[in-house]
Amino acid sequence: MEELVTLDCLFIDGTKIEANANKYSFVWKKTTEKFSAKLQEQIQVYFQEEITPLLIKYAMFDKKQKRGYKESAKN
Repeated sequence: MEELVTLDCLFIDGTKIEANANKYSFVWKKTTEKFSAKLQEQIQVYFQEEITPLLIKYAMFDKKQKRGYKESAKN
């Protein structure tokens, strides 16, 4: 019987080496793509609901104070 496994490399840290390393590659790829799409949607909603009103409020405040961009950055 031929040697299929050699003990040249010994891992004592619990590392597991699977025979079929690409077995789950498509599952994980689909999962990451789905997660990325959901995350992009959440970012857009957050930006529209939280950040945009703050930017508008700040722009209106600067307009009332009649300050320019450079003056606003100093304060």
